[in-house]
Amino acid sequence: MPLLPGETRDRDTYQSGLGLFFDDGARAVRRWADTTQVAAENWYRNLKTPSLDGLGTGGIGVPQAMVDIVEGAGPVFPADVPLEDPGVWRVLLAAAASVYSDIHHKGDPLRRCPGTVLLIAANIGAFTHKLRLYAWGLNPSRVLEGGQVYRMLSSAFVHVDIVHLTSNMASILHSGYSLEPSWGHYRLGVEAAAAAVASSALSLALALAKKRLLGNTSDYFKWTVGFSAA
Repeated sequence: MPLLPGETRDRDTYQSGLGLFFDDGARAVRRWADTTQVAAENWYRNLKTPSLDGLGTGGIGVPQAMVDIVEGAGPVFPADVPLEDPGVWRVLLAAAASVYSDIHHKGDPLRRCPGTVLLIAANIGAFTHKLRLYAWGLNPSRVLEGGQVYRMLSSAFVHVDIVHLTSNMASILHSGYSLEPSWGHYRLGVEAAAAAVASSALSLALALAKKRLLGNTSDYFKWTVGFSAA
């Protein structure tokens, strides 16, 4: 914390040089500074508390070797995909087949469901950037205790890897072909955002109930990501 004018700091002890007139104000500022510093240090320590064992990804497991750990910032996505794993190719090919079938039978998505295409583009755009789980992912404790409500929506745009993204986007495109022509572009956007927030709210409610009624905090400190709700 910055020192007040005329102060020196020795082993975290402030010595005031402002005189009697300013002493009360200086003490109040110092109390605020000390409290803020302690809160910040506790918050930073809590950032590193959850383990990868509690990471939820909409049903997709994340081997620890696939996750790049950044000190104090958590896993960074997208993670590398083990291309030698046949399961990875099965998911990618299934998603590609779904997209091809939709386009072949239902027509150009830019004409039929442009809002859906825009939503998919936003997810792909977010995917091309390195997104830190602890900065954008959903965690009930961060939302309910830290007031970080933005996580209820931002977590929808974080995907673990190309497999996670591809499967979710294929599902969104399939739904968009059916819903957007009847709903319209604006309603689709509102409904998609509402679905993401509602899914997060349900996760928060279940985690809080489990914590208070059963004393189980596993879901309360669990991280989840992805646009599965859409």
